[in-house]
Amino acid sequence: MPRKNSCNIIGHVGTDAEVRDAGSTQVVSFSVAVSPWNKDRGETQWFRCSWFGDRAVKVANYIRKGDAIDVTGEVTLREYERRDGSSGASLELRVSDVTLLGRRDREEAPPPRRAAPPPQPDTGGDIPDEDIPF
Repeated sequence: MPRKNSCNIIGHVGTDAEVRDAGSTQVVSFSVAVSPWNKDRGETQWFRCSWFGDRAVKVANYIRKGDAIDVTGEVTLREYERRDGSSGASLELRVSDVTLLGRRDREEAPPPRRAAPPPQPDTGGDIPDEDIPF
């Protein structure tokens, strides 16, 4: 059953993930930029993400600035007062799931090529055609 306040965003990581202690557990923090599909239609929205638990800590090393990411969680609007006295607001996401989608500005190395197996010596035995798998 889906959560009542569930949000799914796809964007690019704005800051490398940072792990810190939050009392009895650890929290991983990072930001995600979500750009409109049409640049003329709006501004990029920034989400501050907080992910709690052991899985978050294990995945934190793979969340790097510029990488594409799919994040699911509960969204909240946090209002605050800036140093100059003006008010501001930020979108915050309490993360429940993350899918790493790849790198944006770094080319991923292709998988290594495997060498062909060495030819097998002829054992002199005949194999019927119906036993050949191709």
